[in-house]
Order: sequence, then C-alpha cells, then structure tokens
Amino acid sequence: MRQRLLSTVFLTPGLDLVGYHAHIGSQVFDLDAFELTIKTLTSFASSVRDKHGFVPRVLSPGGGVGISYEATDPEVDFSAWAGVAARTLIEGCEQHNLPLPELVVEPGRSIVGPAAVAVYTVGAIKVIPNIRTYISVDGGMADNIRPSLYGARYSAEVANRRVQSTGELVTVAGKYCESGDILIRDVDIGDVTSGDLIAIPAVGAYSLAMASNYNLALRPAVVMVRDGQATVIRRRERYEDLLAHEVLPVKSGLSS
Repeated sequence: MRQRLLSTVFLTPGLDLVGYHAHIGSQVFDLDAFELTIKTLTSFASSVRDKHGFVPRVLSPGGGVGISYEATDPEVDFSAWAGVAARTLIEGCEQHNLPLPELVVEPGRSIVGPAAVAVYTVGAIKVIPNIRTYISVDGGMADNIRPSLYGARYSAEVANRRVQSTGELVTVAGKYCESGDILIRDVDIGDVTSGDLIAIPAVGAYSLAMASNYNLALRPAVVMVRDGQATVIRRRERYEDLLAHEVLPVKSGLSS
C-alpha cells in the first residue's frame, strides 16, 4: 500500500513531494519519543531514496510538545528538545548518507496553550455532606469540552481576591445541565464564595477552537491584555448571532 501511494505521488503531475511528516500524538514530554521519530523518518527516507531515487528536502517530526496544565505536570526544556531533534537528524543523515534537509517543527500548543486564561464567575455552591462539594460557574462544556470529552485536567485559582486553602477538594461544574459537564474534579481552590472569579490557565490551545453553541450557549468574549492594557479582540456572541442563519419560510403563492 505504501509503495503504491509513493508511486502515485511520483507520477502525478502537479504534486511536488518535498519531504515527510510524522505525528506521534500530543502532550508528549518524553524527548526519547521525538528522537525515535526522527530516526524512523531518516531510515524511511533512506529506503525510499534507494528504491525511487527521491531525496527529501524537508523532514518534520510534527508537534505534540506537552505543556503544564497542573502544578504536577513537567515542563519541557525547549533547548534540550531542539538539541535532541537537531542532533538526531544530523546523525541520521550521516548514517544513511542523506543531505541534511530542513527541519520543520510544530510547537503549536506549547505556544498558544499557556497564552490564555479562562475566567468564570462562581454561581451556586452545593455541598453534599461526606460526598462532594460542587462549585458551579457560568461556563462549562460549551466553552471547554476537553474535560468532558477525554478527561483533560486543569488547575484553578480564585482571581479576584486572596483566599486561604481549606484543604477541601471541590468539583467545578458547568451550567449546561449535563452530568458530564465538569470542568475540574477534586481541586483545592480555597474558600470560594458566590460571585468570586475563578481563573483556569492554559486554555489557549483548544478551548475556544473547540467551543460550541451547545444548548444555544453564547461563546464568550476574548480579551488581550498587554502591559496593563485590555483590548477586546473577539466580542461576546449575541442571540442575534445565533439567529442570523435562521430563514423564515415563505408561504406558498406569496412573494418574499
């Protein structure tokens, strides 16, 4: 199958094969995984060169570099990561007698993920003795589906005032009337009261990109903050926006 695909690429006018790309997943903290990926790419490039005469001008081990969503998550050392990638590519090309291609990487989440913080307002607080305390907020699965969809974990802090840790683990729940509408399970955010602002960091990569109008929810505004100055770069949705695509039916025999 792979050989038929390559033959098709080589023989198809208008296609310019420049190199190879791999994707090994996301939230990858182990540098050995990227090292193995680049070794595999250079070995594959050598095999194709020997069979078809094609030499890649570009190699990409993709992205997937992990970021810290919680305090216990590790930090990726980008200098070490770049060093491993460059060294492995050079060694692989020398081993297989390949000219050194351009190395293209996709840092993606590692740049935009930490760049954004989601801010929610606390609503009702529900205490179920000896079971759980729920902290409800004015958002949830419509603006961040990741926790409900595949169990992504986040941290949280009260943003409008200093609070003392109570040592109690609470669950931050959304407003969308679904049992799976949970933003964070079992987190210690201190002595929270209704009206407080809760900040959840590292939401820049996928939160808004995966947001929806679930239950006709309005997507939140996006505000850019720099040097103490705040600028709205995406306004909050209005109900008029949700109705903009509605089309009223025209009665038979009547013109519009």
